[in-house]
Amino acid sequence: MSSTKFQVLKILDDRKVGGVIKCIEAFLESGIGDDCTFSIRSVAETKSALVGSKPDLIIIHAPCNWTLLSQLYYMRQRCPVIIVDHHYSEAFEQYNVKSKTRFRIMLRACHSLANRVVSVSQAQANWMLQHRLVTPEKLKVITQTPSIQELLAIPLKEWQHPRVLAAYGRFNQQKGFDILLRAMQKLSDRMLQLRIGGYGENEVQLKQIAKDQKNVEFLGLVEDLPTFLDGCDAVVIPSRWEPWGNVCLEAKAAAKPVIVANVDGLSEQVKDCGLLVKPDDPQALTEAIANFCNMSDNTLSTWAENGRRNVKNAQQFYNQEWKNLIWSFCRG
Repeated sequence: MSSTKFQVLKILDDRKVGGVIKCIEAFLESGIGDDCTFSIRSVAETKSALVGSKPDLIIIHAPCNWTLLSQLYYMRQRCPVIIVDHHYSEAFEQYNVKSKTRFRIMLRACHSLANRVVSVSQAQANWMLQHRLVTPEKLKVITQTPSIQELLAIPLKEWQHPRVLAAYGRFNQQKGFDILLRAMQKLSDRMLQLRIGGYGENEVQLKQIAKDQKNVEFLGLVEDLPTFLDGCDAVVIPSRWEPWGNVCLEAKAAAKPVIVANVDGLSEQVKDCGLLVKPDDPQALTEAIANFCNMSDNTLSTWAENGRRNVKNAQQFYNQEWKNLIWSFCRG
């Protein structure tokens, strides 16, 4: 092999999308940098980045839209293009799309110009195929995976009484923390405590909902995730939509049972390691949490072990799948 490294251009507009960034960083730390040089640009910077430069591959992590469509033809004239869809799903469409016909035409057009489309969950892939948003031969599923080695090292501990639940992420409509807080209003502090980590545009609203709840604590941005997860008994993920859901995978790696909204990519992650709950339904979530709090320690230990076992090789699989895909274009 030549000593010249392959040039890979990654397109990403929002550097604040924590889950996407964590997965990209974890992959770059896997040793791929020995053979490839990666650069990151926004969609608006793409044309200037390609002036006088011809990368071996472009990987787009930005969401597909009409603006991106106008850029895709230009990119394809220079090198192969992979679109990675971290953003859209069946439940996303339900909450956010007024004209499904127009939205799906845009997705089909974008995907038709890509050499390959990567979905981050099987549920997302099934949705794409059901509505003919991409041809089957172009589609590949690589379940999203951030670095989880430190989480896999968290030791199993005695279960706490009352139970301690954790939830974390961006405070926005998607993540559904308002649903969780309304569920918590009906649960006694003698039964459980909830610790919430994160930040975002809905922070004031969420704290207003929880202002009289003694069993809810806001901890701000989670900078030490292993310590945060080490202190809880389970993780609650009440998202309204979630193409994949890194938080669920991280909780399982930390050997924590999960209480999860039954949507999109979250649904396929819960296999004998927690509870699936009707989405956007505070009463259903209240009942699920109460059920969890009454479960035996032995059941929780079994769930913890099942969840960790399910994801222990996820990082290696993710890295290898991405390396194989990149090599298939760069090495020919």
